[in-house]
Amino acid sequence: MLKKSIYSVLITASILMVLGCESKIVSPPKNQTSLAVRIDISDASPKLLAAVDSFQVIVVDPAISETLAVSPLTLDTTGFIVGQIDTLPAGINLEFTAQAFDMQVGLIFGGTANSVLEPEVVNNVFIFLSPVVPLMKFTPRHFDITGTDTSAHTFDVKIFNVDSLFGVSFRVRYDPNYLITLNATLDQSQGPSGVIFFEADSSDAVGPYKAITVSETDTTRARAIVNVGGDAVLCNIRFVLERPFTLADSTLIQIEPTGMTHQNGTFIPTGILYSDDALVRITP
Repeated sequence: MLKKSIYSVLITASILMVLGCESKIVSPPKNQTSLAVRIDISDASPKLLAAVDSFQVIVVDPAISETLAVSPLTLDTTGFIVGQIDTLPAGINLEFTAQAFDMQVGLIFGGTANSVLEPEVVNNVFIFLSPVVPLMKFTPRHFDITGTDTSAHTFDVKIFNVDSLFGVSFRVRYDPNYLITLNATLDQSQGPSGVIFFEADSSDAVGPYKAITVSETDTTRARAIVNVGGDAVLCNIRFVLERPFTLADSTLIQIEPTGMTHQNGTFIPTGILYSDDALVRITP
Protein backbone atom coordinates (compact mmCIF):
# COMPACT_ATOMS: atom_id res chain seq x y z
CA MET A 1 0.00 0.00 0.00
CA LEU A 2 2.38 2.71 -0.68
CA LYS A 3 4.90 4.96 -2.94
CA LYS A 4 2.82 6.99 -5.59
CA SER A 5 1.86 4.28 -7.40
CA ILE A 6 4.88 2.43 -4.39
CA TYR A 7 2.66 -0.56 -4.85
CA SER A 8 0.06 -2.55 -2.85
CA VAL A 9 1.53 -1.03 0.16
CA LEU A 10 4.67 0.76 -0.79
CA ILE A 11 4.47 2.77 -4.30
CA THR A 12 4.23 1.36 -7.24
CA ALA A 13 2.48 2.81 -7.72
CA SER A 14 -0.67 2.38 -6.37
CA ILE A 15 -1.75 1.29 -2.94
CA LEU A 16 -4.97 0.23 -1.43
CA MET A 17 -5.49 0.42 2.27
CA VAL A 18 -8.57 -1.12 3.86
CA LEU A 19 -9.77 -0.15 7.28
CA GLY A 20 -12.71 -2.20 8.50
CA CYS A 21 -14.90 -2.46 11.56
CA GLU A 22 -14.61 -6.01 12.86
CA SER A 23 -17.83 -7.99 12.84
CA LYS A 24 -17.07 -9.27 16.35
CA ILE A 25 -17.96 -5.86 17.78
CA VAL A 26 -21.49 -6.24 19.15
CA SER A 27 -24.06 -3.46 19.45
CA PRO A 28 -21.88 -0.36 19.77
CA PRO A 29 -23.71 2.86 20.68
CA LYS A 30 -25.80 4.20 17.82
CA ASN A 31 -23.60 7.28 17.47
CA GLN A 32 -20.24 5.47 17.75
CA THR A 33 -18.29 2.64 16.17
CA SER A 34 -14.93 0.92 16.48
CA LEU A 35 -12.54 0.41 13.64
CA ALA A 36 -10.07 -2.40 13.00
CA VAL A 37 -7.19 -1.51 10.65
CA ARG A 38 -5.72 -4.19 8.39
CA ILE A 39 -3.36 -3.44 5.49
CA ASP A 40 -2.49 -6.14 2.98
CA ILE A 41 1.20 -5.78 2.07
CA SER A 42 1.55 -9.08 0.21
CA ASP A 43 2.14 -7.24 -3.09
CA ALA A 44 4.41 -4.59 -1.64
CA SER A 45 7.95 -4.12 -2.88
CA PRO A 46 10.27 -5.78 -0.34
CA LYS A 47 12.93 -3.20 -1.16
CA LEU A 48 10.68 -0.23 -0.46
CA LEU A 49 8.90 -1.86 2.44
CA ALA A 50 12.29 -2.28 4.10
CA ALA A 51 12.62 1.52 4.16
CA VAL A 52 9.49 1.90 6.29
CA ASP A 53 10.02 1.86 10.05
CA SER A 54 6.47 2.62 11.19
CA PHE A 55 2.87 3.12 10.04
CA GLN A 56 0.07 5.13 11.57
CA VAL A 57 -3.50 6.24 10.88
CA ILE A 58 -4.83 9.65 11.91
CA VAL A 59 -8.58 10.31 12.15
CA VAL A 60 -9.80 13.91 12.04
CA ASP A 61 -13.24 15.51 12.24
CA PRO A 62 -12.79 18.16 9.50
CA ALA A 63 -15.91 20.07 10.55
CA ILE A 64 -14.18 21.22 13.72
CA SER A 65 -10.54 20.48 12.76
CA GLU A 66 -10.20 18.11 15.70
CA THR A 67 -7.93 15.07 15.75
CA LEU A 68 -9.97 12.17 17.10
CA ALA A 69 -7.32 9.44 17.01
CA VAL A 70 -3.68 8.76 16.15
CA SER A 71 -3.22 5.00 15.98
CA PRO A 72 0.14 3.26 15.49
CA LEU A 73 0.08 0.09 13.41
CA THR A 74 2.15 -3.07 13.71
CA LEU A 75 3.13 -5.98 11.48
CA ASP A 76 1.43 -9.20 12.57
CA THR A 77 2.59 -12.79 12.08
CA THR A 78 0.44 -13.22 8.96
CA GLY A 79 2.14 -10.35 7.10
CA PHE A 80 -0.54 -7.69 7.56
CA ILE A 81 -0.18 -4.21 9.03
CA VAL A 82 -2.83 -4.07 11.76
CA GLY A 83 -4.22 -1.83 14.47
CA GLN A 84 -7.38 -0.91 16.35
CA ILE A 85 -9.17 2.41 16.79
CA ASP A 86 -11.98 2.48 19.35
CA THR A 87 -14.88 4.83 19.88
CA LEU A 88 -15.09 6.78 16.65
CA PRO A 89 -18.22 8.80 15.88
CA ALA A 90 -20.58 7.30 13.33
CA GLY A 91 -22.81 9.16 10.92
CA ILE A 92 -20.50 12.13 10.28
CA ASN A 93 -17.81 12.82 7.71
CA LEU A 94 -14.36 11.80 8.96
CA GLU A 95 -10.94 12.29 7.39
CA PHE A 96 -8.55 9.30 7.49
CA THR A 97 -4.84 9.83 6.83
CA ALA A 98 -2.46 6.88 6.50
CA GLN A 99 1.27 7.50 6.85
CA ALA A 100 4.49 5.51 6.59
CA PHE A 101 7.75 6.72 8.11
CA ASP A 102 11.45 6.19 7.62
CA MET A 103 13.18 6.83 10.97
CA GLN A 104 15.97 8.84 9.33
CA VAL A 105 14.06 10.62 6.56
CA GLY A 106 10.66 11.10 8.20
CA LEU A 107 7.39 10.78 6.32
CA ILE A 108 7.87 8.92 3.05
CA PHE A 109 4.29 7.90 2.09
CA GLY A 110 0.93 9.41 2.84
CA GLY A 111 -2.67 9.40 1.71
CA THR A 112 -6.01 10.79 2.82
CA ALA A 113 -9.62 9.77 2.28
CA ASN A 114 -12.95 10.89 3.71
CA SER A 115 -15.70 8.54 4.80
CA VAL A 116 -18.85 8.37 6.96
CA LEU A 117 -18.79 5.36 9.28
CA GLU A 118 -21.98 3.48 10.01
CA PRO A 119 -22.60 1.86 13.41
CA GLU A 120 -23.04 -1.90 13.78
CA VAL A 121 -21.76 -2.71 10.28
CA VAL A 122 -18.40 -3.39 8.61
CA ASN A 123 -16.90 -0.12 7.37
CA ASN A 124 -14.39 0.06 4.52
CA VAL A 125 -12.22 3.11 3.90
CA PHE A 126 -9.95 3.05 0.85
CA ILE A 127 -6.81 5.19 0.94
CA PHE A 128 -4.39 5.66 -1.96
CA LEU A 129 -0.91 6.12 -0.52
CA SER A 130 1.56 8.21 -2.51
CA PRO A 131 5.24 8.98 -2.01
CA VAL A 132 6.12 12.33 -0.49
CA VAL A 133 9.84 11.80 -1.17
CA PRO A 134 11.65 11.66 -4.53
CA LEU A 135 11.09 8.30 -6.18
CA MET A 136 11.95 6.56 -9.45
CA LYS A 137 10.07 3.38 -10.27
CA PHE A 138 8.71 1.02 -12.90
CA THR A 139 5.04 0.63 -13.74
CA PRO A 140 3.79 -2.02 -13.53
CA ARG A 141 5.94 -3.19 -10.65
CA HIS A 142 5.63 -6.79 -11.74
CA PHE A 143 4.68 -8.89 -14.76
CA ASP A 144 3.38 -12.45 -14.75
CA ILE A 145 4.53 -14.10 -17.99
CA THR A 146 4.15 -17.68 -19.17
CA GLY A 147 7.40 -19.42 -20.03
CA THR A 148 6.39 -19.84 -23.69
CA ASP A 149 5.43 -16.18 -24.19
CA THR A 150 7.42 -14.69 -27.08
CA SER A 151 5.67 -11.30 -27.18
CA ALA A 152 7.19 -8.00 -26.08
CA HIS A 153 6.17 -6.43 -22.78
CA THR A 154 6.51 -2.79 -21.77
CA PHE A 155 7.54 -1.10 -18.53
CA ASP A 156 7.10 2.64 -17.97
CA VAL A 157 9.78 4.46 -16.00
CA LYS A 158 8.28 7.14 -13.74
CA ILE A 159 9.71 9.77 -11.43
CA PHE A 160 7.96 11.51 -8.55
CA ASN A 161 8.51 14.55 -6.33
CA VAL A 162 11.58 16.04 -8.01
CA ASP A 163 10.94 19.75 -8.37
CA SER A 164 11.97 21.53 -11.59
CA LEU A 165 13.79 18.52 -13.02
CA PHE A 166 15.46 19.56 -16.28
CA GLY A 167 17.35 16.38 -17.12
CA VAL A 168 17.87 12.89 -15.77
CA SER A 169 20.04 9.91 -16.71
CA PHE A 170 19.83 6.39 -15.38
CA ARG A 171 20.64 2.75 -16.07
CA VAL A 172 18.14 -0.08 -16.30
CA ARG A 173 19.83 -3.31 -15.25
CA TYR A 174 18.57 -6.79 -16.10
CA ASP A 175 19.74 -10.40 -16.16
CA PRO A 176 20.50 -11.49 -19.76
CA ASN A 177 19.87 -15.11 -18.77
CA TYR A 178 16.20 -14.19 -18.49
CA LEU A 179 15.49 -11.09 -20.57
CA ILE A 180 16.40 -9.29 -23.76
CA THR A 181 15.70 -5.55 -23.82
CA LEU A 182 14.44 -4.46 -27.23
CA ASN A 183 14.24 -0.70 -27.16
CA ALA A 184 13.34 2.29 -25.04
CA THR A 185 11.25 5.20 -26.30
CA LEU A 186 10.38 8.62 -24.94
CA ASP A 187 6.96 8.59 -23.33
CA GLN A 188 4.32 10.40 -25.37
CA SER A 189 3.57 12.68 -22.42
CA GLN A 190 6.97 14.33 -23.02
CA GLY A 191 7.20 16.89 -25.81
CA PRO A 192 9.52 15.31 -28.40
CA SER A 193 10.28 18.66 -30.06
CA GLY A 194 11.78 20.09 -26.89
CA VAL A 195 13.19 17.01 -25.21
CA ILE A 196 16.38 15.09 -25.92
CA PHE A 197 16.06 11.32 -25.55
CA PHE A 198 19.01 8.96 -25.65
CA GLU A 199 19.17 5.20 -25.13
CA ALA A 200 22.03 2.76 -25.61
CA ASP A 201 22.92 -0.78 -24.59
CA SER A 202 26.09 -1.22 -22.58
CA SER A 203 27.65 -3.34 -19.85
CA ASP A 204 30.17 -3.17 -17.01
CA ALA A 205 31.55 -5.50 -14.36
CA VAL A 206 28.08 -5.82 -12.82
CA GLY A 207 26.43 -6.85 -16.07
CA PRO A 208 24.45 -5.46 -19.02
CA TYR A 209 22.28 -2.38 -18.78
CA LYS A 210 20.38 0.08 -20.91
CA ALA A 211 21.61 3.66 -20.45
CA ILE A 212 18.88 6.30 -20.81
CA THR A 213 18.87 10.11 -20.76
CA VAL A 214 15.82 12.40 -20.84
CA SER A 215 16.47 16.15 -20.88
CA GLU A 216 14.89 19.45 -21.82
CA THR A 217 16.82 21.47 -24.38
CA ASP A 218 15.86 25.12 -23.86
CA THR A 219 17.81 26.60 -20.95
CA THR A 220 16.45 30.11 -21.58
CA ARG A 221 12.96 29.23 -20.34
CA ALA A 222 11.84 27.81 -17.02
CA ARG A 223 10.83 24.45 -18.46
CA ALA A 224 11.04 21.02 -16.87
CA ILE A 225 10.40 17.40 -17.79
CA VAL A 226 8.14 17.02 -14.74
CA ASN A 227 4.77 18.58 -13.92
CA VAL A 228 4.12 21.07 -11.11
CA GLY A 229 4.07 18.20 -8.62
CA GLY A 230 7.51 17.02 -9.73
CA ASP A 231 6.06 13.90 -11.39
CA ALA A 232 6.55 12.50 -14.90
CA VAL A 233 6.47 9.40 -17.06
CA LEU A 234 9.93 9.41 -18.61
CA CYS A 235 10.08 6.53 -21.06
CA ASN A 236 8.82 3.10 -22.04
CA ILE A 237 11.06 0.01 -22.20
CA ARG A 238 10.21 -3.16 -24.13
CA PHE A 239 11.61 -6.57 -23.35
CA VAL A 240 11.09 -10.24 -24.21
CA LEU A 241 12.04 -13.47 -22.50
CA GLU A 242 15.50 -14.64 -23.52
CA ARG A 243 14.29 -18.22 -24.08
CA PRO A 244 11.36 -20.52 -23.24
CA PHE A 245 11.08 -21.53 -19.56
CA THR A 246 9.62 -24.88 -18.51
CA LEU A 247 9.87 -24.20 -14.75
CA ALA A 248 8.59 -21.35 -12.60
CA ASP A 249 11.22 -18.66 -12.09
CA SER A 250 11.62 -14.91 -11.58
CA THR A 251 14.04 -12.09 -12.24
CA LEU A 252 14.43 -8.42 -11.32
CA ILE A 253 14.79 -5.29 -13.42
CA GLN A 254 16.51 -2.50 -11.53
CA ILE A 255 16.86 1.28 -11.85
CA GLU A 256 20.17 2.98 -11.12
CA PRO A 257 20.00 6.82 -11.30
CA THR A 258 23.25 8.34 -12.55
CA GLY A 259 22.53 12.07 -12.84
CA MET A 260 19.92 14.82 -12.41
CA THR A 261 19.98 18.58 -13.10
CA HIS A 262 17.82 21.62 -12.48
CA GLN A 263 16.90 24.07 -15.23
CA ASN A 264 19.70 26.42 -14.09
CA GLY A 265 22.28 23.67 -14.62
CA THR A 266 22.88 22.86 -10.97
CA PHE A 267 23.17 19.19 -10.07
CA ILE A 268 20.61 17.33 -8.00
CA PRO A 269 22.18 14.55 -5.91
CA THR A 270 20.86 11.18 -7.02
CA GLY A 271 21.11 10.01 -3.42
CA ILE A 272 17.81 11.75 -2.65
CA LEU A 273 15.94 9.26 -4.85
CA TYR A 274 14.23 6.18 -3.58
CA SER A 275 14.21 3.59 -6.37
CA ASP A 276 12.09 0.50 -6.84
CA ASP A 277 12.76 -2.71 -8.73
CA ALA A 278 10.37 -4.50 -11.07
CA LEU A 279 9.74 -8.21 -10.78
CA VAL A 280 9.14 -10.52 -13.74
CA ARG A 281 7.47 -13.75 -12.61
CA ILE A 282 7.65 -16.62 -15.06
CA THR A 283 5.12 -19.44 -14.87
CA PRO A 284 5.22 -22.75 -16.81
